[in-house]
Amino acid sequence: MGFTIRAMLLIVLAVLLLNRMEANHVSAGGSAVGISPSSGTLDTRVEFSSNGWVPNAEVNISAAFTESYSEIHSAQFGDVIATTVSDSDGDWRVQLHVGKQLAVPPTPGFVLFRAESDDLPGYLELANEASFALVVDGQRPAGSGEIRVTAAQAPELDERLGFLTFHRVGSTCFINRIGIRTMPTDVTFRLLPDGDYEVTAETLSGLQPAGPGLLDVMGAICIRPDYDGFERPFKVHRVSIRNGSVVDVSFVFGEVGTLPNGGAGPDQLGWRWSRFLGIVALAATGTLLTILGTSRLRSDGLA
Repeated sequence: MGFTIRAMLLIVLAVLLLNRMEANHVSAGGSAVGISPSSGTLDTRVEFSSNGWVPNAEVNISAAFTESYSEIHSAQFGDVIATTVSDSDGDWRVQLHVGKQLAVPPTPGFVLFRAESDDLPGYLELANEASFALVVDGQRPAGSGEIRVTAAQAPELDERLGFLTFHRVGSTCFINRIGIRTMPTDVTFRLLPDGDYEVTAETLSGLQPAGPGLLDVMGAICIRPDYDGFERPFKVHRVSIRNGSVVDVSFVFGEVGTLPNGGAGPDQLGWRWSRFLGIVALAATGTLLTILGTSRLRSDGLA
């Protein structure tokens, strides 16, 4: 009996650990800080925020400005313009006035905000910045294009979203940007240069969006530039960004045919399959322990 109990506990522990791994995988994508709104004029007040930091830690905010999107990663940040403290959960937010807290020229460009702390977790070191597109006289800076995506399901469906992705028309593959979320969902892909894009969505069960305006294309999902994704058909909305414009895309899922491999490639199901296989492997280990324990009890009884 002791072996059986240990086997069951092992299986339960596996499920809990793998669920936590999946949750961390979902929350780790993209920048760890957010800014709202993401664009506006010099008079705009924004909220700069984040979560998952060390609780009760001092957070210092600095800023920079660049007219060119290509210079964002080499921008020079100045002195601290604001300070806040994370709460007991590691969350923080601070209100900033774009034009008053940073000397910004009256020209379209990008105001960059960076959050730093002496207790900054290592996984946030490359994801602690957010950019604000400065609009002057109605003109947005080049490279500030946005695709705002909403996704919902038909009333009779109850699905978790598998992913929302996009790629520039002519590029090798789609970029896996958004992981598992519940629907309806609202996501914005930001800092996009002018060009033509294709946006797609798909549920974990293989349901594709239905409705007008969708095109059938062949493509692959890539998680890194040197990865050859599994090419298959997608249903996409095709949009164009000009002069840093913001475009809206809406997906509604209905009952449509599934695609190869259940309508989900290896990248989308990678975490779910690893979770499943991990549980199976640990369950097998638990079963083996149970068998060994039973055999041992029988041997002791015969002895």
